[in-house]
Amino acid sequence: MSFTHSSDIITIPFTSSLQINIPDSVTVYYHGTPASSGFGSFIQDTHSGTPVIWTLSEPYGSSDWWPCKNGLTDKADSIDIFLNVPNAMTGASNGILIAETPNGTTKLFHWKHKYPIATYLICMAVTNYVKYSHYAPFAGDTLEIVNYVYPEDSLLATSQTDEIVSMVQLYDTLFGVYPFQNENMVMHNLVGVAVWNIKP
Repeated sequence: MSFTHSSDIITIPFTSSLQINIPDSVTVYYHGTPASSGFGSFIQDTHSGTPVIWTLSEPYGSSDWWPCKNGLTDKADSIDIFLNVPNAMTGASNGILIAETPNGTTKLFHWKHKYPIATYLICMAVTNYVKYSHYAPFAGDTLEIVNYVYPEDSLLATSQTDEIVSMVQLYDTLFGVYPFQNENMVMHNLVGVAVWNIKP
């Protein structure tokens, strides 16, 4: 289809009107080297000589690295993130890790998030993470807190991230049950990514 791209807006003129309440879709192929606005909406860097890519799109940086309706109030009802990374790397994102599929010299991570989400909260991070878990019992279940951290920071991280357990339990007593019980929460920090997940 023909389209125009001007002032950060993609406009696609449809050849006929779409009927109300009838689902339809448009696929946008998007590539290039993203700019970085916001609080580092798309960062390509290194840690101890190893490449790392991560995103932090607050408040309007999402459209720097993927085509979206970039507002804070109109949420996507679900997302799929596919990260094709070198075998030595791990790709982390929002939701549940659906699959990790070998593909020769690379592997494909498929993450799926099925709760309404603002575009600035959609994120990903890729590097040679070390992965470990803590477990927080609360609300009649156990929350698995999965941490992805840089290898060189793993000793520091494991000595401090266990404090997240008591934090999650406190939030539960103050604000109620963790609202994404069937999925994960991905949180960027100085030593990597923490993924919170209720065990099925």
